[in-house]
Amino acid sequence: MNKVIVAGSEGRLGSFLTKTFLEVGSEVLGVDIVQHEKKTGYHYLNLDLSSLSSVQILSDELKKRKFKPSGIVFCVGITGDSSFSWSDRPEKISDEEFQKSFATNALSLNYLIDGVMRGLSCSDCSVPIVVISSIYGNKTHLRKLYESSKVCLPLLYGPTKAALQHLALNLQNYYGNKVRINVIAPGGILSESMDRKFTKEYLDRTISKSFVDETDIYSLCEFLLSGRSGKIFGQIISLDGGLRLE
Repeated sequence: MNKVIVAGSEGRLGSFLTKTFLEVGSEVLGVDIVQHEKKTGYHYLNLDLSSLSSVQILSDELKKRKFKPSGIVFCVGITGDSSFSWSDRPEKISDEEFQKSFATNALSLNYLIDGVMRGLSCSDCSVPIVVISSIYGNKTHLRKLYESSKVCLPLLYGPTKAALQHLALNLQNYYGNKVRINVIAPGGILSESMDRKFTKEYLDRTISKSFVDETDIYSLCEFLLSGRSGKIFGQIISLDGGLRLE
């Protein structure tokens, strides 16, 4: 990759992907609503992609910076580990929670791609785009597993990821050969919030008996952004150690 846009560059996964792209010599434009740390060779754009106004701002910035991406990674999202006030019961879901979660986790992708398309000077570019979703966009929540642990899996989380995946495929259909969109749906990534009981029960449900890690996701991203995957369009790839089959 020569020039990569990482949307959601300051989150746990986005930060790892940004760092790894920089290490292999890519020029990275990170887009996020907050910058946690400065990185050498890293261009940062403070932008809320869940807002319609972000489309024109992103387009203008790409033109001003003359930044023509050779690949895009979308990992914007509110997760269960965030400070966002999620609900775990249907009767507690507010209009604000619904609108904010779907705007951030799904609609942001539309605004990102719209801004990039307007900012590119050529009409025949085929930009590879990797969308990071979740295995819970493909399957219902393992509710009993999460109820007995401190790990938070909000009721709307899976639906927002399902919406993101369906939107990604429809955007691929809409833009045709101007983009090449594929989705990675990872399983759980080991974190400090996972206690021993949760970890054991989660791994028992997988075939690989292991968690996904950031390196696994980067390796698949790198492949999907490269010419080696040039004929792969509109796919949702589960990267979950077999959890989806449980």
